[in-house]
Amino acid sequence: MSVRRLNLVSAFALLSLALAASLLLALASGATGFGIHPNGIDDPAVAHLIIYGIRLPRIMLGLLVGAGLGAAGQSCRDCFATRWRIRASSASRQGRRWALR
Repeated sequence: MSVRRLNLVSAFALLSLALAASLLLALASGATGFGIHPNGIDDPAVAHLIIYGIRLPRIMLGLLVGAGLGAAGQSCRDCFATRWRIRASSASRQGRRWALR
């Protein structure tokens, strides 16, 4: 495994762990958290309704919208990307400023 691929895998793993931690924090914070908040709601039916009826759908919708925006941005970047790029190493060796990808 190359160093670049290893860095990509470790970055993906780190971002996945950060996403999972933020999801758990979003579910556990507030008055109906999982026993974290000292003045929490005592009725389990209300807590279940708030967590599974309000918080979890909003979190999932946020994830879905974020993934959609990321995919749209990547597709726009791929569609409208220019063919010309500066490659300093190859262009300077050949005496040109611009080089094809």
